[in-house]
Amino acid sequence: MLYEDGLLVAESIADLVAFADKMGGLEKLAFKEPILDDKKKVLVQSGRALSPSVVNQLGAREKQLQLSLVLANTGELRTIVGQRLGNEIQKRLSSEASLTTSLLKQKNFDIFTVMRAALSNDSFFTIVCRMLNEEPAIFGHLIDVAMLAVGLYAEARLGQAQQGELSAIFQAGMLHDYELLTSSLWQDRDSFPAEDEHDRRSYALLAPKNLPQGVAEMIKTSNQLEAKFTHTKDAKINDRWYNNTVELGGAVINLCEFFFTALREYNTKDTGHENEGKSEMQEILYLLAYQASMGFFPRPLVFIFERHFEKYAKIFAYADTIAKLEKSCKYQILALAYPKPRSVQVICRDQNPPCPLRISTSPLNIIQNLNKSVTRTGKVLKPGWYFKCKLSDELPYPPFDL
Repeated sequence: MLYEDGLLVAESIADLVAFADKMGGLEKLAFKEPILDDKKKVLVQSGRALSPSVVNQLGAREKQLQLSLVLANTGELRTIVGQRLGNEIQKRLSSEASLTTSLLKQKNFDIFTVMRAALSNDSFFTIVCRMLNEEPAIFGHLIDVAMLAVGLYAEARLGQAQQGELSAIFQAGMLHDYELLTSSLWQDRDSFPAEDEHDRRSYALLAPKNLPQGVAEMIKTSNQLEAKFTHTKDAKINDRWYNNTVELGGAVINLCEFFFTALREYNTKDTGHENEGKSEMQEILYLLAYQASMGFFPRPLVFIFERHFEKYAKIFAYADTIAKLEKSCKYQILALAYPKPRSVQVICRDQNPPCPLRISTSPLNIIQNLNKSVTRTGKVLKPGWYFKCKLSDELPYPPFDL
């Protein structure tokens, strides 16, 4: 199948039949334009539901004719696509304890209505058809991000979000890793550092498409953690702390992408041990809180996580303390509490600038980077010898259950 901007094109009769099998049968499909023979006689009318007999007749003449098998986005096809995508959403809503479920079930909107509104855009619709037909490994991750993004955005807008905003957020969540649909990287790699820039490549592929305004722009830096949200540190959660849907939506997609890739990296969903899963979730929440305190995530959005995971309040407070301790460094960026999240030392990243707090005796040999909280920030700690810092004396004890 070819998935052009808003168009579904079968490359052969066999391709058409295979697509129909995935989409509930030939009767769900129709051609966008009439199929003509070499004498311009109509073989199949446009918009007419297909049947096995009609398709078999076309198959018998396929080698003789140059068939243009462009499919119409029929109501029947839209219904089946909506049902299949809705079933995937419903599976995730069955988890009563999840943050996504909590956010989506308490709002004055219906996620299925949002989904159907998103599918009304032909460009987005054909991309979802591609996902359902090809079943890429990343498909579940895209749905997870889209659902949580809608919930977080609605919460941040205090119930004032319009339908068009929510459907755009849903589309951006489903498309944020568009470039990886045909890539093996999702199976081969646990995480994607900022240097990978697959988000920017996804944006470049989506920008020319006829998607709603702003959707492509939201995902342009969904893999980049840049210190540009610091101005929101003390902001209240309202519709004025970001100027528009694109800015807020981009921040939401960024945070959701980090949260779910961290879950995947920690293998929380795959663990068969309840205590291990609990420990991993606590570390992930620590990462979110720490990144927010360092200015990489908007604090108002992380507050939503804090309210949902209230029983882990000590972890959020601990992460904030660690971040403030590191930022008390004379040079702002050289002090690093190590390892995270259970920090026992503060080390200096660079021994060259003069500093009275640097301890030149008993340097610490870092064999491998255990600081998962700096993953994707561009501040990877390379193996080697590092001097300790006197700020180590001010390190708090980690929460007993972290």
